[in-house]
Amino acid sequence: MKTVLLAFLIFLVNSISFAQLDSSRVAHSSYSSKPSPLFLQPDAPLQKEWLPPGYRMRKVGATLTLAGAFLIIGGVIVDKSSTLDVAPLMIVGGAGMVIPGIIFWTKGATTYRIYQAEQAAGTTSLRLTANGIIYRF
Repeated sequence: MKTVLLAFLIFLVNSISFAQLDSSRVAHSSYSSKPSPLFLQPDAPLQKEWLPPGYRMRKVGATLTLAGAFLIIGGVIVDKSSTLDVAPLMIVGGAGMVIPGIIFWTKGATTYRIYQAEQAAGTTSLRLTANGIIYRF
């Protein structure tokens, strides 16, 4: 009886709550509000941080590898110490993180190392950007 009452209460709260919004009614409404000019911020130039090639891939790979290794170790510990059925899921999930993590880490490190060697050698490169061509030497 308690579960039926709890299910009905959850259904009632979900149907009445203001968190759910009928987007079809909002999308076709004729009223659209615009912000007041007092609250508008002047357009700031978009500043995007430039990262060298392979840097982000290397960091993501390292994070995936370490998180997956912790999951595998935790799964082995849980498997030996308790009777929970979560251990195989932790081990499989950890392996699923470690394998792509190692691939990303090695490919990113190789790309990053090649970029650093080119920069150290002083090679010239022409890169086409959105605003034009940048000549680096």
